[in-house]
Amino acid sequence: MRSSKFCLSLLLIYPIALSAQWLNAKDPKVPRLPDGKPNLTAPAPRVAGKPDLSGIWVAEGSPRKELAAYNLPSGENGLGEFDATLHFINFFSDYPRGQEPMQPAAAQLFRDHAGAAPPTLCPPPAIPIFTLAPEPFKIVQTPGLVLFLYESTTNFRQILIDKRTLSPDPLPTWMGYSSGKWEGDWLVVDTVGLDERAPLDAMGHPHSSELKLHERFRRRDFGHIDIETTIDDPKFYTKPVTLKNALVVLPDTELIESFCSEGERDLVHMRGQGPGK
Repeated sequence: MRSSKFCLSLLLIYPIALSAQWLNAKDPKVPRLPDGKPNLTAPAPRVAGKPDLSGIWVAEGSPRKELAAYNLPSGENGLGEFDATLHFINFFSDYPRGQEPMQPAAAQLFRDHAGAAPPTLCPPPAIPIFTLAPEPFKIVQTPGLVLFLYESTTNFRQILIDKRTLSPDPLPTWMGYSSGKWEGDWLVVDTVGLDERAPLDAMGHPHSSELKLHERFRRRDFGHIDIETTIDDPKFYTKPVTLKNALVVLPDTELIESFCSEGERDLVHMRGQGPGK
């Protein structure tokens, strides 16, 4: 595939770490089957009348026969502990190749970057790619704030549920500015101010500074959260594009810290740096 080299190189440097198990730790709030295993189809927990999204989650992977089309490793001995979802690799995987709803400027930018190596060993975090990555993250839900704590690069995202209005001209940041509200059992989130240097996916599909990200989260049962992700970027795409994915809970475990720069050995080989400079 045209951009498989970029995709593979980005995925291989993506700091994927196995989630750590605390010895003999079992969460007493987890519903269980008679054999003691977590009951993932039990009713979703609720707090203050709303579904409680709290927990440690990972994006549900796509079938391996679909991932095979991208010639990428997967599973426990491949990219990490989990299989990736196709939308993490290619945001437009639902479209036939060559029929992605891209404006000419976006298509040209994507072609210019095809096959290129990532610009840095440790790319900054970005959404929606972080939430769809094959990497655990924790959701912490409070009445006025939902936190996403990402194991990858030990990073975080804030979703403010306090009726504040998003700025029409925000200072761009890697994680953007997110405002949420409840619509029934769905947490509806709007995000603006996303840095245009961040890709939408591992293949490097671009977006402009005008991107508005719209997400919907619903905890369908104890073990699953449904996600609907819509990108609305008329400067780069001819129409809004909505993806449907799911998160799967990871009970009886915890996150561990993860830093892409840990163990980095390139600096000493760069001119003017390290011993003998």
